[in-house]
Amino acid sequence: MYSYILLILLNILFISYINKKNDANNLYTKEKNSFYKRKIKLLARIINIFNILLGLFSYVILILDKGKINIIDLVLFIISVLTYTIIELNRKVKDKRFKLIDMKLFELKDILYVTIPMVILLSGRISYLNDQYKLVLYILMSLFILIGFYPVLSLLLANRRYTCYTASEEDYFKDIKFYKKVQISNFINYLIYIAAFIMFVFIRIPYIYIFYIVVALILFLVIIKKAKKIRIISDKIYKSITLAHEYPGIKFAFDYTKDLFFLKKLTLILIYFIISLLSIYSVGESAFLLVSLIGYFLLLYVVIEDKVYLIRYIESLNEKLIDKKIYTIKENKKVSYIDTIKIFNINIYRLVIEDNIIYKSNLILFDPELLEKEIVIYINKSNLDDYIIIDTMLYEE
Repeated sequence: MYSYILLILLNILFISYINKKNDANNLYTKEKNSFYKRKIKLLARIINIFNILLGLFSYVILILDKGKINIIDLVLFIISVLTYTIIELNRKVKDKRFKLIDMKLFELKDILYVTIPMVILLSGRISYLNDQYKLVLYILMSLFILIGFYPVLSLLLANRRYTCYTASEEDYFKDIKFYKKVQISNFINYLIYIAAFIMFVFIRIPYIYIFYIVVALILFLVIIKKAKKIRIISDKIYKSITLAHEYPGIKFAFDYTKDLFFLKKLTLILIYFIISLLSIYSVGESAFLLVSLIGYFLLLYVVIEDKVYLIRYIESLNEKLIDKKIYTIKENKKVSYIDTIKIFNINIYRLVIEDNIIYKSNLILFDPELLEKEIVIYINKSNLDDYIIIDTMLYEE
């Protein structure tokens, strides 16, 4: 029953995003916004079709076993289906043909996004079925753990040249306090933190939910404060460059981007914290355990993704660090579009080059419209989608 309430709320969020006005200032941004709306619609489709099949399965089993169907549960199921129908009937996001999984839209990380609500829905059905059917659902839920690990493993394998078990001193940049390797040994520490969190929640201390609310509020306030600080710094950078022609330097650019990623991870941790606790208080301990583990995989994926981005970003800020044996093609290309990304009322920019393929720069901390019309790109001849865009000229005069 509670799992349906969570799904209805999720569908309402989907509907709100899909109906959001596309305020694009150029063709690329318009296409990008359209892409994300289609992606959201696809994710909603996968989750909701799974919900419909699972719901029909559980109700058929109850009828065959002459069990009692909870009327409120059935009504909520129908409402969840109706909210999904609104998503499918939305004309602002058109699909030329029905395709459950379009690999151009569906990415590795999306596996984790759809798995979490699926686990919650499965857990919500367990209490309504007999033991023999509960076992089937438990096995299915356990399989989601393996499915959740797949994106993380794939990401590590795809970036194995940046990966090691434990980094050496040679891999450490003292001036920016950063290892240029993804250290697998650190993942064990993250697992210990998650395990400690799970064990602590399982203790079920009386009135502990008050403590959880306080923690969530503190995290939220930290996020707001961090976002405000980044926004103020971003405005100062733009003014200092455009008015005083004073550039912040590449070290500042790296530290700023690291702060931006830290803000993103804090936000994900808060969402993870809220969803996992909602799952134990609304659906049950099995849902909490699996949601926590899959949430751990998602956080791990983001940590690896951000780390790889920062390693490559260092190469973008220092041309000498680029491996010329891999990136053999060097080209100057004209900027086609400037993409604006809004996060917590912070404007982040990207230079976009429309060529045989679309090249996108790293995140830029100020509006580069008046400063940059052409950029340097190093391209991997063996994989044209693998490239490094030089950003040094954006932060050093």
